[in-house]
Amino acid sequence: MIAGELAVPALLAIPATAPAGFAGAAVLLGAFTGSIVTTLRRGTRASCRCFGASSRPLGPAHAARGACLLAVAAVGGAGSSAGERGALDPAGVAVALAAAAAGVVLTVALDDLVSLLTARPAAR
Repeated sequence: MIAGELAVPALLAIPATAPAGFAGAAVLLGAFTGSIVTTLRRGTRASCRCFGASSRPLGPAHAARGACLLAVAAVGGAGSSAGERGALDPAGVAVALAAAAAGVVLTVALDDLVSLLTARPAAR
């Protein structure tokens, strides 16, 4: 797993190997998501350590996050292997980077967001 996690960014950094990088990312994300789903089905209580230390146990939100990331890898793979590539439009790159940054923040902060949105007020 660690070798795969190290190989994916390296493959994605080179345009010629980007499709292989997206495929590798999809395989890893499929394995992680499958592990989460299996853990949930067994009823095992385990904390998610995917994006740092968290005391929140694995739940449906973690499986949904994995499925969304898997979909992103699939779309990226389809886009990277599609036809002719031309010059990059700077405005398009800026928009893509802004969207990616927002997606990264939401992905990494998922546990905190779920806790915030599902918190129950203290009894008086």
